[in-house]
Amino acid sequence: MDLHPLWQNITKENTLSELLKRIEETNAVTSLLAKRGTFVVDDTIGVSLLFAALFRKKPANYAIITSNLYNAQNIYDLLGSFLGDDNVLLFPNDDLLRSETITSSKELMAQRLYVMGELRKSKGKILVAHMSSLMRFMPSPELFGSLSFTLKVGQEVDLISIREKLTKGGYSRVGKIDQSMQYASRGDILDIFSVNYLRPIRIEFFGDEIESIRFFDIASQTSNEPISEITITPANDILFTSEEIGRLEINLQEQISKDAMMLTAEDKDTLLEIVKEDFERIKSQLIHPRNYKYYGYAQREHYSILDYAEFELVFAVNKDALMTSQELLLNESQMFLEELSSAGKIITHLEIYQRWDNVFKGKRKALFSKKYVENANDIEFKVRPILSSSTSYANIVPTIQSYLATNEKIVLALANKQQLETAISILKDETMGFDVVEALNLPKGKLGVTLYDINEGFELVEEKICYLSSKELLGYKTHRSRFMSRFKESTILKSFEELESGDYVVHEYNGIGQFIDILTLEIDGNKRDFLHIAYAGTDALYVPLSQFRLIRKYAGKEGAAPKLNRLGGTEWEKTKLRIKNRVNELAERLVALYKERIQTPGFMFKKDEEIQKMFEEEFPFELTLDQQEALDEIKRDMEKPEVMDRLL
Repeated sequence: MDLHPLWQNITKENTLSELLKRIEETNAVTSLLAKRGTFVVDDTIGVSLLFAALFRKKPANYAIITSNLYNAQNIYDLLGSFLGDDNVLLFPNDDLLRSETITSSKELMAQRLYVMGELRKSKGKILVAHMSSLMRFMPSPELFGSLSFTLKVGQEVDLISIREKLTKGGYSRVGKIDQSMQYASRGDILDIFSVNYLRPIRIEFFGDEIESIRFFDIASQTSNEPISEITITPANDILFTSEEIGRLEINLQEQISKDAMMLTAEDKDTLLEIVKEDFERIKSQLIHPRNYKYYGYAQREHYSILDYAEFELVFAVNKDALMTSQELLLNESQMFLEELSSAGKIITHLEIYQRWDNVFKGKRKALFSKKYVENANDIEFKVRPILSSSTSYANIVPTIQSYLATNEKIVLALANKQQLETAISILKDETMGFDVVEALNLPKGKLGVTLYDINEGFELVEEKICYLSSKELLGYKTHRSRFMSRFKESTILKSFEELESGDYVVHEYNGIGQFIDILTLEIDGNKRDFLHIAYAGTDALYVPLSQFRLIRKYAGKEGAAPKLNRLGGTEWEKTKLRIKNRVNELAERLVALYKERIQTPGFMFKKDEEIQKMFEEEFPFELTLDQQEALDEIKRDMEKPEVMDRLL
């Protein structure tokens, strides 16, 4: 079946226009614009629709605060569907206190850093946060800004001062970048991987002048796309000023003296050792999640994510749930800290979270929502999720008829083309008239059908408009990514990164050598990175990183240093010949076995039929590109008469 031409070029622009126009005219949006009232609205779909309409009517910075990360992710996903991901920012924090304290998620931290940078430079964003991320102690926007900087081609800068600023900003210096929040400096080349870019950046200097700025590929280490300027943001959200470090040192000394009086001699020694180690790490600007517990203790003034931009409106979703969440977080953190302090592992009077009242100090205010209408002044936005659901196409017509009986305008929002084609076929068989609509616009008649992937359906009660998604019609659950991960990690160079200066290595053609360092050499006007490997005598080999797979780490008897080969000698060739002779017999056996295998006929499967395609469309998760490629290759092999020779 051919799809309606309208679906061939659907874009995000101007979608939802009719629906959002209806919502813009409601009393709820008018009251939000006037910044007054208490609202009664559904916690996820209702808030998302309300702010999509508000943002469309008046683009500005808005903040939505939920009770937990799960609800924040749902609102973020829905707003991303309605407005496009570029207009929405998710500020996450791990709701599990102990896991966040012991080992912080780099993915969540990278996302927070990205949001902090975006809020400082952009206007017209909807920030979605939750209680634990709102209550998190943050560096001052001034400190974050002072460690952010812009570099341009032709600009003269001091490379040493840039390296110092990167270190202060939380970047780890490495020999070769393999993930976000790292930098590498070799000669007149500076590589930086900032969280506000999806690829690392290579900056080449001529003296103190920036000669070029390019994105580069981690795997090949080759520069490709040139750019004229870049903005680098910090790589850690636990940043101490020199003043805060000084205050922390004084406060720690005073508190240790008090706490020591309540501890045994053994626990006192343990506390002194731990605190000394923690403070030396902070003073040396070494990054560790355990630094965070001292953050609120060191700051004179506390900051939250709301200090990073001027917000037109802060909206707190479900006040009762928010206050309950705050108390749970504060009580849990207090119990956790008391448990550690009683064991002599931390000092007393530390805090993990700041209170709501501190976040909303001064003139900052929030509008609240609640679950139920309690008085005549409450402003109700009557939208509700669809509670019923089906798992069969056979129930589509009865479901539609039940809503048409209440004189509602209905839109079927199907998640993919297969579902759409089947639904249209069913409607035609039942001779039910329908309109083709773009995205989530409204039909002219009573029934509309659209290709649009939305997490869940909803019903606007007063407007008598109902959107049924694939979830309600077929039990199909959309799984949008929580957010595009800003933390990128390479898998190509991981084995290379295990090499340290002095390690013994084996080159496929030159034998056993010793890894010394990474050097940047200029050859025919082009700069490339090489592995410097020392051999017997004064021999040295420089291996381009593109040929890194020729190198293997030496695996011999532990503690025994191997004999280095000499470049150009015959010793390595003799060694390989001995090994080759030993494996010849095994190779002959394997060849004979494989010959027998390929002569054995295999079962040739038929190409996928329509029912198989429909089955695959029902799979609730989206395949990655690698998974899809592997699946396609396996199917091609299955359709051949030979025995399949493949390991997944």
